[in-house]
Amino acid sequence: MKLYIGGANQGKLNLACLENQKRAEDACICESCGKEDIFSAELIYGLHHYVRRFVFTTEEKDALIERLRAENAHSIIICDEVGCGVVPIEKREREYRELTGRIMTELAKTADRVIRVFCGIGGRMK
Repeated sequence: MKLYIGGANQGKLNLACLENQKRAEDACICESCGKEDIFSAELIYGLHHYVRRFVFTTEEKDALIERLRAENAHSIIICDEVGCGVVPIEKREREYRELTGRIMTELAKTADRVIRVFCGIGGRMK
């Protein structure tokens, strides 16, 4: 598994496609994909959107992590950093950010590579 992380609009998708010989139009777009689509996609774009749409509890978080590791261990996952900045007033927004961060933390532990992207430049963290 390869993880590409960073702020919004920093060029994560372009860099991931370039480094892995993939096409952006072939990515599973988490903003609109079906709940099961990410478990077979080679390129997963916007995992933070998937979390917002489908993950609401610790049990769902744990199940997502385990399924991705078991069923899609060779995927390329792109996720915005959502934990930096002002803490939201709304409880659900705080929970969403926390769940996203915890999911990415767990996936990073077993990922082959973790690349942080800033201004289109990738810095390999792992």
